[in-house]
Amino acid sequence: METGDGLLVRVHPPRARLTPLQARAIASAARSCGNGLIDLSGRGNVQIRGVRRATHAGLVTILAAAGLDDATSRQRCIVPPLAGLDPSEIIDAARLAHEIEAALSATDNAEDIPPKFAVVVDGGGLPLDDVEADIRLVAIDATRVAVALADPDGDVWIGTCLPAEAPSAIVSIASAFSDTRRAGDQARRIRDLSARARRDIAESVKLGPALRPPVRAPSPCIGAISIGGVAMAVGLGLPFGRLDADRLDRLAEWSVQFGAGELRLSPWRSVLIPGVAEASVPALVNLASNAGLIVEESDPRRAIAACPGAPACARAKVTTHTDAARLAEAARHLLAGATVHVSGCVKGCARHAPADLTLIGDEEGYAVVIRGATRDRPRAHMALETILDRLKLLDGVEPLATLSTEHLARAFEEP
Repeated sequence: METGDGLLVRVHPPRARLTPLQARAIASAARSCGNGLIDLSGRGNVQIRGVRRATHAGLVTILAAAGLDDATSRQRCIVPPLAGLDPSEIIDAARLAHEIEAALSATDNAEDIPPKFAVVVDGGGLPLDDVEADIRLVAIDATRVAVALADPDGDVWIGTCLPAEAPSAIVSIASAFSDTRRAGDQARRIRDLSARARRDIAESVKLGPALRPPVRAPSPCIGAISIGGVAMAVGLGLPFGRLDADRLDRLAEWSVQFGAGELRLSPWRSVLIPGVAEASVPALVNLASNAGLIVEESDPRRAIAACPGAPACARAKVTTHTDAARLAEAARHLLAGATVHVSGCVKGCARHAPADLTLIGDEEGYAVVIRGATRDRPRAHMALETILDRLKLLDGVEPLATLSTEHLARAFEEP
């Protein structure tokens, strides 16, 4: 895809996992064929930036040699990064996702499914509740999986099935979605269909009674995470989803030095290194912190979703990463538990869901949306410096997430 800094090449690592060899291949390709910058998407996919048309063939050769040539396949399923290792997992999410991928690839109308069509496969352990998808599967127990379709206002639970029946159920939903598109509705995501079309799709699938999965508290994905036994998994966050080739090389090295020789990519723009001895955690965390990675769940940068911004994206009007870093520094205590979205344009690629504070960049500054998304009506329009001043006035009152909408709106009223 053509962007502001050249071609963007998206890589779909199988099951969102990388071996050290594959990580080094991506770093090498980014360094020699691109501008050395790499983004991690909200689906755990890798995006190599700044590739030139003259170097694209060489990049494909490097990736193919490492088993990362996905020209004939697309990863539709998103699984928890600790699938297969999480002791609280009820069913094997990775295995079920593999079966769903195979079933979707074998359908006659596989090519009709839109590129961004996604299925969350949640094994009942580490929750994926905040990860956007067209279809959501959540294990209720060892014999039942709850099925939901995306809706503009959230997920709608449409039924349950046996885990073994899930692949055929997903194929039925995907086929019905493709039929709807062929009939004239060109929605690219299930949430964008009419309410009637979503009901028709739900009714076309043979499922058991609908059940809403129990609510689970979000699990930490940064720092040391227990995975049973004597080993830990260590989650390292990428500031605003960005790293460079050198840091990826270091992650590959650390996965061998401290862990089990594997990197697991999360939809929360973090990388997990499993198999780390508890005694080795401090040394790994210290190295990662010195390399500029996020090592604490409370780091204020974790609260901010930011797209690549200018000049990386041709549509963006502002330098989102620089501005997001300034926001994180200025409102370090205020952002605890909050959600902030810094978007380079109204498209809102980094986050589609509403946030406590959404900032939409343009030539003159930022439009400010309170408790909404990029396409909602702004309450104000301000320069970044003014926004920082307003946040500093709020700091020390109470966390942004617990402030009332009215209080927050008053803080951003135009002078």
